[in-house]
Amino acid sequence: MAALWDIAAVASLQLWHERLGHVNVTNVKWMIKKKDIDGLKCSSMAVKDVCEPCVYGNAATTPMPSAGGGRLTRRLQLAHSDLGGPMSEASRGGALYFGTFTDDFSRWTDVVFL
Repeated sequence: MAALWDIAAVASLQLWHERLGHVNVTNVKWMIKKKDIDGLKCSSMAVKDVCEPCVYGNAATTPMPSAGGGRLTRRLQLAHSDLGGPMSEASRGGALYFGTFTDDFSRWTDVVFL
């Protein structure tokens, strides 16, 4: 009688491809041939179906259009800000919130406690 591990380990190449995180089928065949993984047994070396997640993952996408059309040329031309809080512990000054302000050109960041 075969052990439970042996029964669970025998699977199709397609199933091993999926179990191993969608590794290239050629690499899965290579692992089986070289016995890189103990107990890796394959019932069928043919891939019958196209792997849909791999097709979507390998699909090319068009780049996003640039918003400004060019690079910034001076400080404070574009600034980013964010708010955070409330914090579980107050700062030394008693603030529970903070704000960050970042200049896009120089990347200078200032933090203000609120």
